[in-house]
Amino acid sequence: MIYTIKSTLVRALHMPEEEVLRTVRIGGSATLDDLCRVMLDSLAFDRDHMYQFCMDNRPYSRSAYVSGQDRRGKPSTNTKLYKLGLKSGQKFLFIYDFGDDWTFQMEVLSAENVSGNIRPEVLESVGTAEQYPDWEEDFDAEEDEEAPEEQEDSAPAGVDPWPGMIKGFLSGWDEEDLSEEYFDDDSGRTGPDGEDFNPRLGRIMLRIIEHQISAGDPAFVGKAYVSLQKKGYIKKLAKVKLALALIRELFEIIKYGSSYSETRYASFVEEAVQEEADESSLADLVTGREHTIAELLYDFEESVQTPGKEKRAADLFMEIWPMLKTFINDNYTRETDQGTEKYSLGEIDRRLGSGMELFNSVMDADMAFMNSKRYEEGIKVLKEILDTFRWDPGEGASIKGSVGECLEWLDRKEEADRWFEDWFSSSPKDPDCANYYVMILMERGNMEKAERILLECIPEELPADYKYVDLYYRAEEFYRAKGDIEKEKKFASLGNLSEFGESSDPDDAFFDRLFKQTPVVKAEKKIYPNDPCPCGSGKKYKKCCGKK
Repeated sequence: MIYTIKSTLVRALHMPEEEVLRTVRIGGSATLDDLCRVMLDSLAFDRDHMYQFCMDNRPYSRSAYVSGQDRRGKPSTNTKLYKLGLKSGQKFLFIYDFGDDWTFQMEVLSAENVSGNIRPEVLESVGTAEQYPDWEEDFDAEEDEEAPEEQEDSAPAGVDPWPGMIKGFLSGWDEEDLSEEYFDDDSGRTGPDGEDFNPRLGRIMLRIIEHQISAGDPAFVGKAYVSLQKKGYIKKLAKVKLALALIRELFEIIKYGSSYSETRYASFVEEAVQEEADESSLADLVTGREHTIAELLYDFEESVQTPGKEKRAADLFMEIWPMLKTFINDNYTRETDQGTEKYSLGEIDRRLGSGMELFNSVMDADMAFMNSKRYEEGIKVLKEILDTFRWDPGEGASIKGSVGECLEWLDRKEEADRWFEDWFSSSPKDPDCANYYVMILMERGNMEKAERILLECIPEELPADYKYVDLYYRAEEFYRAKGDIEKEKKFASLGNLSEFGESSDPDDAFFDRLFKQTPVVKAEKKIYPNDPCPCGSGKKYKKCCGKK
């Protein structure tokens, strides 16, 4: 099959005045990704954003083919065109950059049933679009068209509050209809004409607020952004509060015919700051970016648990991580007088609800890189993960340990030693650090240093404490290798006991004593956490069936 497809730009945050049209000829064995590349190259756009093809011609539909997805039964942009059953006259949407919302109406002009393949080519090119225009110049042009007496204040650099698109969004709405739901892709609310466009307006407003903050103009927006965070709002929700203030100003301009007033806008922003901090109405807002990341994380989890998909899992995480890191830094941090406050993975998961499960996916990142033997990439990404989140005591040990493992398997032994020594410096006698370091030293054959670390880090009274369970098993493995049967049995019994988790809560003391009086039945052949999983996946037991 050979298709001729016409595309017309119908919506964008930076919508040009002139018509933008492209007609391309492309073979049926090309994919939707190929079609995207042809489109972006013809527009001279960077390829640095997510995109989707909505074959039902409905923007942001749940059945869209979204870039990066490759799950069984889930539409993805690596689908070949001939598999879509495209027919002459069929229309669908191509949306690029979910923030700037470049939306193209695609129409199949012809579908030729011929054999062979062709190189994609652009047959017609009308008009241009600027991906990152100078917003200040655009606003100045609008300002010049107005009579001087109609200007109450100078307009803020970077804000053009009069695009026809925004006028269309706000027409038919009353100010009391506006709420945080404008920023929620799962709100289900519809406009007066029945069209579900609230999240699209929300994205536009948030992008304008982000530009005002980064440009520092008007200055009161940036100051309010910091003040809201100090009151308790995370960055994402502080932006939403400011975007609501911006919409109030736009209402005055568009709905009521007023001129732009920076003084009035500043008062709306100040009202937002003075309100009592309450995240309850905002905490579960879901944006389009969150939907996209959640889908990719689902694909990653499926791949990382499937034998034979090691490369796929690592590729997926390399694709996900840059957008996930940006998403976390932009939304789930807060500026305070003490500096930037980060959140733990657990806290972020609680805020996100069931829409996205970061903890498991991020903590499985090390498995993806170790199983695919992509150690260099693993070191870089795992270190960035450690820097992105707040880690409470005992958390993030597998990520830290895997950095050391990657250094070791790259034969950068001196760096690996420094990594573990620095870990011990910040957390003396840390059992997790000892577990990973002893494993590496045993691999090297340095049994003397391995035993010294074991003796330093295992407490003298040997409590059956769950936090030592991996180290007990490591000690059992060590003394079995040395042929010390008595110590091997000793640490095996401690490992068995601590696996069940002795409680440190005094209220549970009775159950602790009862448990200690109950004999532990040991399996004929014990599987240790760092042993290969018997299911044949090639992963460590604790990272595979041991997780269940």
